[in-house]
Amino acid sequence: MFPKPESCKLFFFISIILFIALIQYMASEYLETISIPLIKFLQKDSYLVKSMELVSYIGSKNVKFILMIIIFCTCNIYHSFVYTFVCYFSMFICAWLKLIWQQGRPYWISDEIIPFECEPGFGYPSNHVLTTVVSFFTLFEILYQHFNIESYVNSKIFYWVGITVTFLLCASIGFGRIVQGVHSLDQAIFGLLMGLSIYYFFLHLTVLKMNNMNYFLNMISNKYHSAKLLTSIIIIYLIFLVHIFFTPTEYNPEYVGRVLLKCPTSTPFAKSVFASGHYFMVLGMIFGILYDVKYNYLKKFKTQELPHEYLEDNIYKYEIKGIIKKEHTQHIINEDFNYHFYLKVIARIIILYFITKVLKFVCSCGIYMFEINLITKFLFWQVLYNLSIGLFIFGCGRRFCELFRLNPSEKI
Repeated sequence: MFPKPESCKLFFFISIILFIALIQYMASEYLETISIPLIKFLQKDSYLVKSMELVSYIGSKNVKFILMIIIFCTCNIYHSFVYTFVCYFSMFICAWLKLIWQQGRPYWISDEIIPFECEPGFGYPSNHVLTTVVSFFTLFEILYQHFNIESYVNSKIFYWVGITVTFLLCASIGFGRIVQGVHSLDQAIFGLLMGLSIYYFFLHLTVLKMNNMNYFLNMISNKYHSAKLLTSIIIIYLIFLVHIFFTPTEYNPEYVGRVLLKCPTSTPFAKSVFASGHYFMVLGMIFGILYDVKYNYLKKFKTQELPHEYLEDNIYKYEIKGIIKKEHTQHIINEDFNYHFYLKVIARIIILYFITKVLKFVCSCGIYMFEINLITKFLFWQVLYNLSIGLFIFGCGRRFCELFRLNPSEKI
């Protein structure tokens, strides 16, 4: 999972972390101070507030969840694994960071600031911004690699234009969160910087590189490597549990009063612990892939090695056609355009999304069989729900679609 990185990339990553620490030390207090009058000024413009609500929704967890299903149904198993892993693991990391800093939100500090949605969790760093950066930058990398963009355009220009546009979109979402009164300048800025560092770490310093499909899938089929991956992931959560056990839960009474007034359903500490449950999507996804590899391939083909058929089913089947000369690209795409295939793709997305809603309903029903409190909500709405979603989609999703003949063999 963590191979020896290239020295230049490791140096760049360390530079990002040192830059974040330096800006945090020098400018955090100043940014927090000027945020209150800035937010008051921005909230005077009702049109700006309404438009920023829409922009902010682009970075919501619902959008990230839908993107996960779309990527699973349109890209290969590896790219969907990378997206889901970095997206949901970053949500878990952000929840942990919030518990470490326990910083209040702008509307906790000033009654004059209006929060336009209920946000009871701690504010630093912005989960919305951090996870959106990780999600959208990873999404761009996947689209760039999966659809072989370099075959059609000047790859360097397109890549850096795409990276710039993605960065501006993430920055606009951070600005929207400031306008909504739920984050200060420092919380949004550091969410942006931390998101960039997490994205760079996973996609450039670990084995989760876009062109590492064969290596990773063969590695995950190996019992030793898969056990090592699971063990490292579980140990991380055990460390988190030890940390929250010793984390103080006494807050500024004035903060708590304002939070409960706006969001009477949760406390800051409970919200952050609850948000850490996104970790179980990662765990469920890993169990799902291990199940898929073992029962649908290793047993079926009676082999200890990952058979070529797995790579055919989960990599090449859904790839856009190989390297195409630029001057012939449009002709080939028009000639091979298959409406039937795209209808099947849409049907797969709808069916899998519907199943996730059924699983959520089942988990919601389960909670009413017990006393409704933080523990039962966490166990049913986070642990059980996320585990079942990850296990179902990555363990049974493609096989389930085959029952409805929705796994077409033709390439796009």
